[in-house]
Amino acid sequence: MAQEWRVREYQEADEETLRELYGLVFDESMSREKWDWLYHRNPCGDRVIIVAEANGKLVGQSTMLPLHMKVGNDQGVGTLTLNVMTHPNYQGRGIFTALARGAQQLAAEKRMVVTYAFANENSYPAFIRRLGWVDLGPTAPVYVRPLNTASLLRAKFGPLSSVMAPLAHAVYLLLARPVTKALPHGWTVTSALGFDPRWDAVWERVAPRLPIAVVRDRRYLQWRYVEHPVAKYDIIAAERHGELGGYCILRGVERFGLRLGFLMDLLVDTDHPEGADALLGRVLQIARERRYDALVCMMMPGSPWLSEVRKWGFMKVPRRLYPQALHLIARSLSPQYDQAFITDPRAWYITWGDHDSV
Repeated sequence: MAQEWRVREYQEADEETLRELYGLVFDESMSREKWDWLYHRNPCGDRVIIVAEANGKLVGQSTMLPLHMKVGNDQGVGTLTLNVMTHPNYQGRGIFTALARGAQQLAAEKRMVVTYAFANENSYPAFIRRLGWVDLGPTAPVYVRPLNTASLLRAKFGPLSSVMAPLAHAVYLLLARPVTKALPHGWTVTSALGFDPRWDAVWERVAPRLPIAVVRDRRYLQWRYVEHPVAKYDIIAAERHGELGGYCILRGVERFGLRLGFLMDLLVDTDHPEGADALLGRVLQIARERRYDALVCMMMPGSPWLSEVRKWGFMKVPRRLYPQALHLIARSLSPQYDQAFITDPRAWYITWGDHDSV
């Protein structure tokens, strides 16, 4: 039987239909404002969108969001692969794979060098088995700092489990041994409303320690955290003797029946790691004031600040306790880079801010 669908490049007239398809597939809306933010105001530009069409109707989409990325000693354009979707009535026909393969090919033609994605249980097998992607670990490395043990137990195991909260909290304190520190000497921590040239200087000092990472310059940070059409973020800056030494980004979210504080990003001058203590201490203070049930962060195994995060009581979440599957995967798009380097989890610096949905 002849194939009843085809894939092609996105056209501007497709937008409204694709936003409707997004709502059908993911059961949440994609506003015109968020679409514009992602695909038209992205500072890296030149987005890659491939669509599937059947009998004149759009039935699928694969997107690669371009991002300035540091890869080894080079700076180029990489991508976050996201919103790969197929209409429920057309699933199981190879459309997903054809869409993703078409997007990868177009990205390679545009000289994009690497791509990463957060795959769910449905998309993960196709990425790994048919599209040449590799795991960056069994799951995305998520760490949690409990603040309300009873609420966490109830959300995962049901209301009766909260009676075990005192014992569970005591075990946590024994295992994690979280520090409580005063603000390091010479440091001040303040809230910021935006980003100025000093933030570029922090990135330039830190970048040599990060083999593969999205370029966190002020233009990107402004787009990601200030211009976002929906989400609101706390921008927390740490200064040492008046000089910006690092920052972190925090967002409060109600999810899984809990009040969670997502540590979106953390970047600190590696010559002065005590700046991480200044920032994490302030984040913990904010979380307690707002009565968050937990703080959550994502830290790759090669992160320069992983030891500081653990010191402040963040513990890695076992895979069996994840509320939903979250596979962190990557793929080289260019023969310029060895696949073993691109798929080494210790080479990557990825945080929640590199995910599009938080």
